[in-house]
Amino acid sequence: MAEDVWFEHFYIMLEAVQAGGGYGLSSVYMVGNDIRHRRLVAPAGFIADGSSYYLLSPIAIEADNRVVALLNWLRQEMTATRQAVFAALKG
Repeated sequence: MAEDVWFEHFYIMLEAVQAGGGYGLSSVYMVGNDIRHRRLVAPAGFIADGSSYYLLSPIAIEADNRVVALLNWLRQEMTATRQAVFAALKG
């Protein structure tokens, strides 16, 4: 039985997986482009685990229109990434 290998940063793990070093666990948002460009596959798909991403700010987000625009852009990009990856997995 092979010994488990742990990496400090997700991108090192992803590079190891792409180089044929085994399997890894990752968020759909971290590997979206790699899935769409067929550099990685998700043999078990993606399973919702209840985790979330948050935009943090030292001031109320609504107090700065630039931060509101950033939040809206992030939401759009994450939705587009998720949709594109799931479409790629189906086809």
